[in-house]
Amino acid sequence: MLRMSPKPIRRARLGQPPKVALLVETSNAYARGLLAGIEDYIRVHGPWSVYLGARGRGDRPPDWPARWDGDGIIARIENRSIARALEACAYRWWT
Repeated sequence: MLRMSPKPIRRARLGQPPKVALLVETSNAYARGLLAGIEDYIRVHGPWSVYLGARGRGDRPPDWPARWDGDGIIARIENRSIARALEACAYRWWT
């Protein structure tokens, strides 16, 4: 599991909503429940600018995390290939 200390959100300091990507499959009830919980959080604490691409369980990891220029990614890490895809962008963010 990837665990890191929170980095201050750049856009929030500039008066812009945080830009957050969601890397969660959309094909099953459990994952849709996670997304509903995130939506509830945003309603209370938002606004956020959110990117969500459709994903199925077991899909290959997308290539966009390495180029993501947002404030964060919320991910359901189901396997090592997704973890590796996120490690590359995590190193860039936290160094």
